[in-house]
Parts: sequence; structure tokens; C-alpha cells
Amino acid sequence: MKNHLIPGHIKTLRESLKGHPREALFTVALVTGLRPGELLRLVWQDLDLEQRQLQAQNTKAKSGPRRISLPEDVVELLKYQQSQQVKLQSKAGDAWQDQGLIFTDDGGGALQLAHLFKDWHALLKQAALPQFPFHEVRAAVRRALLASMVPELSGHEASATTLETYSHGEEG
Repeated sequence: MKNHLIPGHIKTLRESLKGHPREALFTVALVTGLRPGELLRLVWQDLDLEQRQLQAQNTKAKSGPRRISLPEDVVELLKYQQSQQVKLQSKAGDAWQDQGLIFTDDGGGALQLAHLFKDWHALLKQAALPQFPFHEVRAAVRRALLASMVPELSGHEASATTLETYSHGEEG
């Protein structure tokens, strides 16, 4: 059986992320299931903090952008991310590469996928979790969404056992 990122892993990751330099980035990934390229292309204009919504450009489909509601704790993390970015920008001065990106390298430039993946695997190691590929985050979010829909579609109430079963069994 294929190893999956399960709700228990996500809880461990969220706890391990507290204070991590990429806390906002990985938390947004764990909550939204955005693809790595979608995450790294997010700009501040895509974010409506007041409405707690993110507008993500779909990198695979020809459909337009999709709006994603964000929990309050994620909005607070993104506000903190913004304040940290302002500090970095001030420190970098004229060297800052302002592209409006939410997640950047220390100079304001686009964060490279290789750095994202390296940080992801270091985080998994720090959290004592198996080395899941980053795309497993998207699959885990999709499984959780499907699991939350199963009871509604079948006319039954959700139970923790049902949600756990469906979130483990769905191949992402």
C-alpha cells in the first residue's frame, strides 16, 4: 500500500512549522492543496485579507482563477508574512526585487522550486515524518475534501472513522 500524508501527519507538520521561515508557505499549501508552481506565483494582489480569500491562477486547467476561502489562522500567518517581507525589503533597500510575490527568496525574487522541495524535505525530517514528495500535499487535501463530501452525498452523518477511512484509501 502506498504511504499517504494523513491528517495526523498534517497536524504534526503544522506543529513543527511554528516559527519556521516557510511557515506561511507550507501552511497555505496544507490548507489549500495548491500546486507548487501556483504557490510560488501567488502575488499580494491575489489575496483579499478582509474577505479571507485567495485567488489562485490554475496552472493546469484552461479555466480562470479559482477563489479559495482561508481560515482565520492562515490569514494571520499571511499578515505576518507580509510584515516580515516589509522588514526584508527595508534591509535589502535598492537590491530588493519587488515582483509583488507573497513567497520570495531573501532578496524579493521568485523562490525556486528546488529550494521549496529542499525546505519541505528538511521539515519532514525535523518532524520525524516519512519523506513524502511535495505533490502528496495536494493529494492529501483532495482526499480530505472528498472525505468531507462523502457523508453529505450519501445522506449519512460523518464520523471520525469514516473520514479517516476515506482519507487513507483515496489514491491521489
